[in-house]
Amino acid sequence: MDPTDVIPTGFHHAKNYCQPDGKTLIEYKDRCSVSPVKYYIIDFETADYFPNNKLCVGLYGQQKDVPEMSRTVPYDPFKLDIYQVGKLMERFTKEYSGIDFLAPVFKAMTLQDPMMRPTATEALEQLKQVASSLKDSDMSAKIRMTNNAAYDLQRLLALATPSRFKHFLKSVHDSQSLAPPKFLYA
Repeated sequence: MDPTDVIPTGFHHAKNYCQPDGKTLIEYKDRCSVSPVKYYIIDFETADYFPNNKLCVGLYGQQKDVPEMSRTVPYDPFKLDIYQVGKLMERFTKEYSGIDFLAPVFKAMTLQDPMMRPTATEALEQLKQVASSLKDSDMSAKIRMTNNAAYDLQRLLALATPSRFKHFLKSVHDSQSLAPPKFLYA
């Protein structure tokens, strides 16, 4: 993602929640207010070119559990790509809350039978249909990582004011969970 418009002040390379000075917290602009945000797919060092309707053999890509991938039995590299992108979408829905609406798309893309998977054009159409069915409030809802203790602790520390800090530390110390203490929202 090109963060230029979403984080116009920039961010610190080691403290990704701070501006370049490493001290001032970042103020994000709503991604909907600066759209379109540019996203880039990178790291094509393992990419290969295949003409249409050409089958291949071999182990390609990061996803090694693609059902049809074989060193000896030819398979459709485009259906393999669909599977791998579907698995990436599935991983995102596990790592981030608020994007469960992608499930029908990635489930179709990761079907065990490659012939049953959509083409890239069909998958894009499914994604457009899902996106068009969402309400504006769904599209502008916050997306955050799930089960990320470091992120949760960062957020808790940012929420803690000096007058509440002692109570905050006690609640973190007493709790096995990093769920935000109720007094932070009082």
